[in-house]
Amino acid sequence: MRGLTRPRAPPRLAPTPGARSASSRSHSAQRARGLGTWLAEAVVEHLRPYTLKRLLLSTVDAHEVYAKAGFVPFPDPHKLMVLGGPKPG
Repeated sequence: MRGLTRPRAPPRLAPTPGARSASSRSHSAQRARGLGTWLAEAVVEHLRPYTLKRLLLSTVDAHEVYAKAGFVPFPDPHKLMVLGGPKPG
């Protein structure tokens, strides 16, 4: 990732049950340079010591980025439900 500087590691914080992160996007000029994959891998590595049972994420168009970090499609997406989200259709 020539030309990019990696941010310093965040302080070690224990995740809380049901914790969530907000949306993230990269600037169009920085896409296809591996930053998204690096960030996803860094999050996974940061959380690994906590031996979480499951780590879920939702993405519209970055499946290949998260697959590189070890994510796989949810086995039963029809079992997931949401309250207060966008209406289907």
